[in-house]
Amino acid sequence: MAFSDELPAAAFFNPQASPVTREYLNSLRVYLKDHGQIHWIDGADSASIAKAVSGCCALPVLTIVQVCQYFQFLELKGITHHQLLQSLSKGGIHGYCGGLLPAAVVALSGDGWELAHSASIALWIALGVGAYGDLGDEDIHGGFSNMVISLKYPE
Repeated sequence: MAFSDELPAAAFFNPQASPVTREYLNSLRVYLKDHGQIHWIDGADSASIAKAVSGCCALPVLTIVQVCQYFQFLELKGITHHQLLQSLSKGGIHGYCGGLLPAAVVALSGDGWELAHSASIALWIALGVGAYGDLGDEDIHGGFSNMVISLKYPE
């Protein structure tokens, strides 16, 4: 296997650095429709979603984007989810901020079908977390709130 064909030892799912473009969201819609997934994505143009900054919109969109990118990576490499999980056994799967849900979806799914099912559940969680975060102090301070979630015990 050539260096460029080697599989990664770790996967990182990070927060969204900048808004996704309307064109990129439209390309994701085509990808999802071509792969028979998430039929509710049929419909109007993605311009309003691309401009949205609220957590209840941005967090589910980031989840969709990162899970789609993961599936696209698998296709590009011509491997299965299980094969990639084996290569990630040393470095692991890491999620930070908005990338936490997609990382959990990938890490906890045994195969591609389970990954798609877990991603749909993660969308509901992303919507709830985003909405709850948006409710925080927007009316009082005129801005968005932040949420921190931590485990009580490291193990």
